[in-house]
Amino acid sequence: MVRYKSNTYYLLDNLPFAVILCGIFCFLTYIVRDKLNLVISGLIVSSLFVFAILVQLRKIAKIEFNESHILFTYLLPRLEKRISYTSIIEYQHIRGFQLTSINVIKYYESGTSNVKKIKLTNVVNNDEFMDFVKWVKNKNDGIRFKFLPSDSELIEEYKKVFHYIE
Repeated sequence: MVRYKSNTYYLLDNLPFAVILCGIFCFLTYIVRDKLNLVISGLIVSSLFVFAILVQLRKIAKIEFNESHILFTYLLPRLEKRISYTSIIEYQHIRGFQLTSINVIKYYESGTSNVKKIKLTNVVNNDEFMDFVKWVKNKNDGIRFKFLPSDSELIEEYKKVFHYIE
């Protein structure tokens, strides 16, 4: 049963800028087509932008917090990855401008001691975040929670609920 959901769709915010830059370079190479070096460099730059877009698209995933694991469903390579709650080391909540927030999960990759991290959009609103923390702590009490910036109101709320800060 899926309890909470999130995604990494915020990465799509970077794509329009890259597409516009790629279009400008293509247009410039079309205008100055008599210079072979400029055309070749424009094609190289355009292909680098297309490559950068593809790399960003490979990072886009839908995240589901289930009872026994976290399921990452990547959209471009159509790949599913499961992470157990016991492999999570740290969960960061980073509050941004105008009440937007990004969450970062640091975890051990299955079967290795490599630490991986993934950034995702906020799972729940700030007023419901302590319920989410209790639910995750129920799955793995060893997860460290970090709240940024240092003046985040969630730090005080975390202290009240858990009687300490990690």
